[in-house]
Amino acid sequence: FEDGHIEVRAVDAMHVAMVRMEIDAAAFEAWECEPCTIGFELKKLHDLIGLAESGDLIEMNYDENDGRVNIQVGEINRTIRPLDRATMLEPKVPDVELHSSVKLSAIKFSRALRAAKQVGDLATISLNAQSFGVNVSGDTDTVNVSYDAGELQDLVCDGPVKSQYSLSLLYPMAKRMEAIVDSVSLFFNENHPLRLEFEFADGAGRLIQLMHGRMTIEARTLADRFPDSESYPPTSIDFWPDLTSKQSELLQDASLRVAERGVADAASDPDSRLEHLVQATEEMRSAHNTLESRIVEWAGLFLPSLDLDQQRGHIASAFASSSDLHEAAVLLNVQSTDVKFGEKEWQGIQTLAESIVNRVTDIERMEDSVRELSNVHLPSLSLLLGPLLSAKLCTSAHGRARLARLPASTIQVIGAEKAFFMHIQQGTSPPKHGHIFQHSWISRSPKWTRGSIARMLAAKAAIAARVDHFGGEPWTSKDVSEVEKKVGEIRARKSRK
Repeated sequence: FEDGHIEVRAVDAMHVAMVRMEIDAAAFEAWECEPCTIGFELKKLHDLIGLAESGDLIEMNYDENDGRVNIQVGEINRTIRPLDRATMLEPKVPDVELHSSVKLSAIKFSRALRAAKQVGDLATISLNAQSFGVNVSGDTDTVNVSYDAGELQDLVCDGPVKSQYSLSLLYPMAKRMEAIVDSVSLFFNENHPLRLEFEFADGAGRLIQLMHGRMTIEARTLADRFPDSESYPPTSIDFWPDLTSKQSELLQDASLRVAERGVADAASDPDSRLEHLVQATEEMRSAHNTLESRIVEWAGLFLPSLDLDQQRGHIASAFASSSDLHEAAVLLNVQSTDVKFGEKEWQGIQTLAESIVNRVTDIERMEDSVRELSNVHLPSLSLLLGPLLSAKLCTSAHGRARLARLPASTIQVIGAEKAFFMHIQQGTSPPKHGHIFQHSWISRSPKWTRGSIARMLAAKAAIAARVDHFGGEPWTSKDVSEVEKKVGEIRARKSRK
């Protein structure tokens, strides 16, 4: 409050926009005050004044000794304690030179912003010697509003300029200008702040709105969610000096070294190493199963009495260690046939059988590698579920960090994505378990108990994963025994006699 006028300054939470308003004493029914500065929470004033009806007078009294402000709105009386100015950041009007300006009807400017708001949140304002325009490009639609120089009240522009601003800050002001403002002036430069000015109440009130360039929707959302946060604008390199050839070489060399170090760090990440080990093991097992199916089907042609299901795991080793079909039949304890092989054909069968036998050894070595890394990276989870199953869950969850943040209900069905989406799309029964079904506590339990055991085990697995990731005390055999005890309790409670 000053002699002869009141001045209001406000900034948004992100310090992207500021409003400065002055109203002369002549605009008030009564005016009696001494110079002072008061800090208000704008939401309280907005909510209170919003209760006023047409014709209601608003009376404000401030007692400096009491430190309270008494506001009368019609028959409503409210006392508000001002904010402590020591805790407030004093808004200051920045000194920015803006050489391009345009003055136009407030109705035209408001209509342009209302049309732009229908498409997007970021408006590009442009100005040249012939016209002033507002442009917005959305995901599918665009809006262009243009006014020729003859439709404008004033235009100052040395050359074409344009800059982008957030409509979430401009649009609320535009909605209110139509009823109380005749014309509005805009001052801006290429990629510079925007200053918007207009007068109201027959010239007794003046408002200036200053706002920085574009503010993304994400930044505005964060500002609304965290009003006490402090924003930092991105660094601009427009005014950096040009680099010499030697400096450019040094910069390029440094960038390459940083990139190489980043690649090396990523390669040493246990999650990445575990993912490669698990996927390589699964690919080797898939190839082994395919080749084993081939040798089993092949052997069935030569030895019709061979039980392909019971002796499936022995066929490859028998053919690999035999010099002919008769010897293989003896090893498999079945009757031989009189099928005659050429030397090369038998060598082909034997080579396939040997590769299957060797692949089993390779798979075992890969699984040992998975166990070793999983026991180090996921000690508690590996103790609970076993290192191979723990590694598969970690890989399917895309890393230990994400696995530690997943709820138990998600961990329970990891690996059952197809069944889950069929449940959503076709209404089939929802899956009760995914990879976790491989644990013997679930797979060897009666069918009607598996869902309950899976839920309990997934909850314990979620805790173990968080212990591993966030550095808790590793689990011991005693903890696992407690979980096994709960499995027994579930089986006993749901037993069917």
